[in-house]
Amino acid sequence: MHTFLIFFQSGVGGLMQFLPFLLIIVIFYVLLIRPQQKRQRQLQDTIATLKIGDRVVTTGGVIGVITTVRDTSFLIRSADKSILETLEEADIPIMASCYEGVCGTCEARVLEGTPDHRDSMLTEPEKAAGEVMLVCVSRSRTERLVLDL
Repeated sequence: MHTFLIFFQSGVGGLMQFLPFLLIIVIFYVLLIRPQQKRQRQLQDTIATLKIGDRVVTTGGVIGVITTVRDTSFLIRSADKSILETLEEADIPIMASCYEGVCGTCEARVLEGTPDHRDSMLTEPEKAAGEVMLVCVSRSRTERLVLDL
């Protein structure tokens, strides 16, 4: 209570001491906090309208198509990355050596789907059979590709 009385005993001069702090808080709110809240609301509205099949560009610049919508995330299909790059980003360990499709270290058995062979190791009959693929350079021709890793 004593501090409260001292504050008001100094009159308007006491209030003027706190005016710069109050002004700084108002400026931070108007210039930083409020616009960020508005951007966050717009982002949430945009995310709420996304659906399977929509084309998106991630913050990392990857262009893809949404394949699965979950509560907190989306799965996208992108042809910009090999299967190996996608697996490594998801922290799924797989042996690889050359990253060029010439050694065969990353060979994986195809259980479902059609691979897009971009390697130079498999023969044309092996590629046509579609039973194995080299994940370091290859991609999928179908929307779903299931591999035995």
